Amino acid sequence: MLIVEDEFLVALEVEEAVLGAGHEVVACVASRRQALDTAAGEDVDLALLNIHLTDGRKAGLALARELAGRYGIRTIFVSGQAADARSHADVALGFLGKPFSRDDVAAAVDAAEVLMRGETPMVTDIPRALELFAEPMHDARAGKVLDDEV
Repeated sequence: MLIVEDEFLVALEVEEAVLGAGHEVVACVASRRQALDTAAGEDVDLALLNIHLTDGRKAGLALARELAGRYGIRTIFVSGQAADARSHADVALGFLGKPFSRDDVAAAVDAAEVLMRGETPMVTDIPRALELFAEPMHDARAGKVLDDEV
């Protein structure tokens, strides 16, 4: 997992929550360039991504699109910018609003992993602070996710 957050203490809190829940963190970076460099050289499937980065306001929105397009990396926006996150719902699994708890972060990652397996998370497993943008569509005959319908 890649964490992209420009506020050091927030980044540390997110990283500790992810690690504490038993997930691996490939890198914790603060800028678009660092995130792209990491994505190019590491095996990353999910990014927890702030919208405002050291590169500027809303830099995380373009970064989410680049990570998805170049590397197939799925994103959960972790930000206080709900409207901006919703406007880019086509490139993200969801939005975890600030402020959040460590439990919210861990549960959001768990829900993302369920979605990326092509399954639907239980409503009771989705933290209130997490807004999911889309659920995968299933082909009942083949039992797989249809990429063009997600």
